[in-house]
Amino acid sequence: MNSLAHKLGGWDDTIVALATPPGIGAIGVLRVSGSKAIDIVNTLFPSKNLAAQASHTLHVGLLKKDNLLLDEVVVS
Repeated sequence: MNSLAHKLGGWDDTIVALATPPGIGAIGVLRVSGSKAIDIVNTLFPSKNLAAQASHTLHVGLLKKDNLLLDEVVVS
């Protein structure tokens, strides 16, 4: 990393960002990126260890909280 990028900071952050327009739609896409992205997604999607999955694959599952179904999800 060059010194200017290092001085700007924030390069080691893990971020979650909405990748589709807000509003009503068939799907919503969240982008999770950064060094802790896999760990964060694994806590929300515990049925698969994403670190152990092949790259460029899709995994369908259910997002639950306290045994309450929140949504059906696809994780890549």
